Amino acid sequence: MEILNDYITSKEAAKMLRVTQATMCRWRAENRYNLPYIKFSNRVLYKLCDIQEFMKKHQWEDEDNAV
Repeated sequence: MEILNDYITSKEAAKMLRVTQATMCRWRAENRYNLPYIKFSNRVLYKLCDIQEFMKKHQWEDEDNAV
């Protein structure tokens, strides 16, 4: 069983990826980048490891390591 702490909100994911929440919503609607997520009531959650893997694949730098 996965722990809820392994998940982040759409807002947190958007901040990590340096995009707007509207962009995250559009990506979900268009199934763009095939980022897996779960919808729980009115909340959208992403696995932190999926967002980190996405960043690696697209060579995005973490905000803490930005140049």
